[in-house]
Parts: sequence; structure tokens; C-alpha cells
Amino acid sequence: MIPQPGVSAGRPDARPRLALTPLHERVDAIRGASESLARLLVDAATYFGELWPERPSYAEQVRELRARLVEQRLQIAVLGQFKRGKSTFLNALLGVPLLPTGVLPLTAVPTFIRWAREPGMAVTYLDGRAEELPATATAEITNQLFQLVTEDGNPHNEARIARVDLSFPASVLGNGIVLIDTPGIGSTYQHNTDTALRTLPACDAGFFILSADPPVTPAELEYLDRVRANVPHLFFILNKTDYLSKSDRIAAVEFLRRSLSAHMPTEEDILIFTLSARRGLEAKQAGNVQGVADSGLAAIESWLAQFLAREKTEALRCAVTGKFARLLDAAGMDVGLGIRALEMPLDDLATRAARFGDALGEIERQRLVARDLLAGDRRRAVERLEKRAAILRDEARLILAGILDRVLNGARPTADLERAGKEAVATAIPDFFGPKLEEVSSTFADEVEAMLAEHVVRAERLIATVRETAATLFEIPVIVMDSADSFVIAREPFWVTQKWDQTISSLVGSSLDRLLPATLRAARIKIRLTTEMDELIDRNVENLRWATLQNLDQAFRHFSGWFDDRLAETIAATRGAIETALLKRREHRDQAQDDLAKLRTAADWIRAAQRDLGELQRLQSSGGRPGGMLASDREQ
Repeated sequence: MIPQPGVSAGRPDARPRLALTPLHERVDAIRGASESLARLLVDAATYFGELWPERPSYAEQVRELRARLVEQRLQIAVLGQFKRGKSTFLNALLGVPLLPTGVLPLTAVPTFIRWAREPGMAVTYLDGRAEELPATATAEITNQLFQLVTEDGNPHNEARIARVDLSFPASVLGNGIVLIDTPGIGSTYQHNTDTALRTLPACDAGFFILSADPPVTPAELEYLDRVRANVPHLFFILNKTDYLSKSDRIAAVEFLRRSLSAHMPTEEDILIFTLSARRGLEAKQAGNVQGVADSGLAAIESWLAQFLAREKTEALRCAVTGKFARLLDAAGMDVGLGIRALEMPLDDLATRAARFGDALGEIERQRLVARDLLAGDRRRAVERLEKRAAILRDEARLILAGILDRVLNGARPTADLERAGKEAVATAIPDFFGPKLEEVSSTFADEVEAMLAEHVVRAERLIATVRETAATLFEIPVIVMDSADSFVIAREPFWVTQKWDQTISSLVGSSLDRLLPATLRAARIKIRLTTEMDELIDRNVENLRWATLQNLDQAFRHFSGWFDDRLAETIAATRGAIETALLKRREHRDQAQDDLAKLRTAADWIRAAQRDLGELQRLQSSGGRPGGMLASDREQ
């Protein structure tokens, strides 16, 4: 195994003691690879924490990798359009009606569900605060969730909740499964939707829920493209099939398969399950095994167990191994920089430190330019949003005025006619604004995400420049850290739901109306309804515009904070190593020698870890057939 820091002789420059069990002594090579990787990660977290106590990021990242490996966390997102039955499907898997369900769109805040012996709940707020809620009975959990994660219980996410983590003793949550109940497209997302979407790349799989009425829509296919870019394993469930005859069910599945195949021509094996989540839950609660099978739930659970046994461990181990390898490479460069700074002549070090300081001055100027470019792009995005809102107002007035004219023209001006005009406009509001919400949100989000993607590239290039400059000046190999995640804008305004503002509240005409000729009465009715229709259009457009603006600002703030933090951390790591070496060379020569010995040991340590990790990677690729001993074994 890679060395236990400081145990061999109590000196920082002592030769590390290596203690991996030889591969030929392992009965189960694959299991041994996972266990060896976990031990490597434990040692790495400890070593990095002792080597760089002032820079905890390395140790924290390694600890997170080990936790993911040891816990075998498999995150399965349940995705799809609102009212397709996502929460009911999760309840069926859990075997209890735990998550709130209803006739109206409900889920507004994502819920992460994992196994525990006792029920429990933790709430994370948008400001980073976390709150533990006491364990409680199932009915009380459902009520608490209703108050926390639904639009009715937490309208417009007034409680400012980012996510809810639910612990529950359901058998389906064994083996490290984490199920995620997500808001549906066309429903409302909470303020931190972009953060929820950014968790999708970490998911191992996703259930995409559709229903038989109809099997798939253009909006769902568009959403599917977004999901496929983030979720490596995706499986389809056609829900609510209990409403179909056997022949209609077969036809619906074939239609869905053809639609998906045409939309995803590169996918050879599209897995589709049929399901009645409602009947599956009822049968499970009643202990009706045949009913569970008839509902389609048993087939899904059987497949899920096979998927876990067949693919989960290997995929997770490979992902952790690759990430750890990149961390070791980056740590190796940082150690190499410190060694070079402590080894070279003092005058040479001072000259290179000054040149690096000059380079950082130019990097700071580039950072300010990047911020100006970001501010300019945000301003242009807001201008485009304002223009789009103005066009939407004009289009809504044209269409709704036409509808109102068709109702009013040629009819007698009565109270019933005014009521009919109101009802016509009220009915047309969601018909018009529903598709427009999707169109504006999706198009605008695409534009902003593409805009931010360019800034991510520019930011990563500038951050890489810091490390490249240090590597060039000190003549060491350059290792650039992992690139950033994408920055995502919410696809639906987070407090606009399908409950459009569609109430015209004007009073029925006064007694004066009854004294006027019919043509004048009709004109007065039309003026009143048109005036209030315009106000109604303005309120709906403003809701959409304002919510989209908040999403835009949040995405830009998120990126700006990430950029500043990453750049500052990179500069601190490189400049800190150089300035520390210069100070100690000038004022603390004995300590400088101790530091040099410590870093040389760290370089040996990292090389040993890299050899061991390389052997584990070869073991994985060979299907568990060891090709020899680990590098550390050979040195024993």
C-alpha cells in the first residue's frame, strides 16, 4: 500500500513503509481491487491532510471519492414531465405512500432518498444552512414533505429550500441506492434548479417516466436530449398502462419504441417497461405478489437488482480510479514545484519568483477583462429578454383580442355576453402562455448556457495559465486540473406554474349602460374587457420575464463565484509554494532543508501511489486477472 505518513522512523524524510497485501494472496481479485483502492484513498486523504494542512481541498476530494466507493452510492434520478406519475412510481418502489402525490403538479424541490434503519429528514437551504428533522411515522413524513417540497405547501419556495434528504428503511434502497424525486418539466422548479440539474452527471442511471396518454410528446423528446447528455444509463417506463387494453398497450409500447429509436438512432438497446405505479403500490401494501407482478413493478425491481449486480460496482470503481489518478497527477505537480523552488540557487529562485509575480499581474488584468466581458454578456442577455417580453405582449394582445372579438361581434350586449367574453379570455390564457413558457424558457436557457460555456472555457484557460506559467518558470511537467462543470439556467421560471393569472375582475356595467344604445353598450363592454385583458397579459408576461431574469442572474452569479474561487485557490497554491520557499531559503535555512526532505518523501509517496493505482487499473481492464504484484508489493 502507499506509505503511512511519518510512521517509519519519525522523520519527514524517512523512507515510507509500504504494506499492500500481494495480489497473488487475494482470493477474489476484483473485490481485492476495490478494497485496495479504498485503502489507497484512506491513506491519500490522511497524507494530503498532513502534507498541506492549509490546503484542505485535496484531502476533501479524496475523502469524498472514498465515501462514494465504500458506500457504493448509486444515484438514480426519476425524470419526466409533470403528472406522469414520478412520485407514485417512487412510492411503489418504496412500498409506502411516502412522497406527496395529487391531481395538480406537486414536486417543486428535489428529494434525495437513501436507506437508514430509522426514518429521518434533513433540509438544506439555499444559503447553505442544514437542519435535521426528527424521525417520525410515515404519515407525518408525508405531511412534512408536503410542507417542504410542494408548490402548495411551500409556494414559490418561500422557505428557500435547495433540497431535502430523506432517510427510510426500504429494501429497494439497499446496496447504496439513492433515489431522487425531481420536479417535472412543465411544473415548477425551485430557486436552485441549476444546482439540482448539475447533480445529474454524478448519477449512474435514470428512470425516464412517460405515460400512455400520449406515450411521448415533442417537449419530452427535447427534455430527453438534455437528460441523455448528463445521465449515462437511462431506462424508460410507460406508466398508467392499466387504462389500456392489452392490444392498445402493445401498440403504445411499439409507438414509443419507434419514436425513441427515431430520436436516438445511435442507441441499439432501448429498454422500455410498462407499469401501473398506482396498482403496484396498492398491491405491495396489500402483500399481493401477483398484483405486483401484474402491475409491471416486479419486472422493474428484478431488472434493477440485476443491473446493480452486473454493472454498478465496476462502473463506480472505474470512475473513482480515474478521478483519483487526476488528483495524484495534480498533487505531483504541486510537490514538484515546491522541490524545484527549494533546490535551485537562491538568486535564481528570487528572479523566477519576481517573474511569476509579474505574470500574476497580467493574469489579474485578464481576470478583470473576463469580468467585464461577463457583465457585457449579462447586459445583452437582459436586453434580449426585454425584447422577447415585448414581442410576447404584442403577440398575446393580437391573439386574445381576436378571440374576444369573435365572442363579442354580432351578439346582443348583455351581462351574459360580458361573462362569455371573460370566460373566453380566461380559457385562452393558459392555452397561449403554456407553450410560450416552454418556448421562451428553453430558447433563452440554451442561449445563456452557450454564452456561459464560452466563459467557462475562457476561465479554465486563465486558471490553467497560472499552473502552466509556474511549470514553465520552474521547468517541471504541467498538470492542469479537471475542467469545470457546465453552468445551467433553470428551464422553467421557478415560481410560474401552470396556474396562469386568468381572472378578469371587472364589474358588470353600471345602470348607465342599460340606458345607452346597443352599439354603445357593446363598445363599452369591449373597452372594459380589452383594458383588463391587457392588464392580464402584462401580469403574465411580467411573471415569466421576472422569473427568467432571476434564473439568469443566479446562473451568472454562480459562475462568477466559481471563477473567483478557482482562480484564487490556484494562485494561492502556486504562489504560496514559491513565496514560502523563498522566505525559508532567506530566513530559515534549516527549516527549508526539512521541507525539502518532506517534499521529496511526498514525491516518492505519490509515485508509489500512482504505480499502485496503475496496477489496479490494469487489473480492472483485465477482468480481475492479476498481472503481478503492486509496485508497493515489489518493494517489500
